[in-house]
Amino acid sequence: MKAKFFLCSLAIIFSGVLILVSSANARLACDPVCLGDAKSAFQGCIAECKETFQEAKDSCRNINHDCAEICREAYEGCVEQPLIDLAACKLPCNTDLAAKVDLCRKENAKGTPGRDTCIDFYQVIAFQCKDSCREAANPALKICRDTFKECMIGCKLPPPTAP
Repeated sequence: MKAKFFLCSLAIIFSGVLILVSSANARLACDPVCLGDAKSAFQGCIAECKETFQEAKDSCRNINHDCAEICREAYEGCVEQPLIDLAACKLPCNTDLAAKVDLCRKENAKGTPGRDTCIDFYQVIAFQCKDSCREAANPALKICRDTFKECMIGCKLPPPTAP
């Protein structure tokens, strides 16, 4: 009886392993065109849901949706260059950090306090570098935010009249 139970259990486990392996192989053999189409459909669905959300939000706030869309497009255009500049400013901070961390790892054994202290030190320097970049980008981004807010205020619809 115990042997029969053991053999049944073993057969079930073996079947499960086969199913997992075959499903893993099936995932690896996925058609890239099909996967690309699925990804595009997913992104389209997200964009459609976002648009529906924006319309509903504008309606709740009593804002003209077409006007608000113009404001949003202007905002996206406004922040584009400051965000590019911010990323360019932060790149050397991150590159330098990666090089310094590699140096800390070469000079200090794994798990030692010296290695942790060394890495922490360079992480603080990288944070200060990136923080300076953010502070430099903030004035331009604030102008974009303020302009966007003013634009959205201009999109307010008159309050509905009572019947």
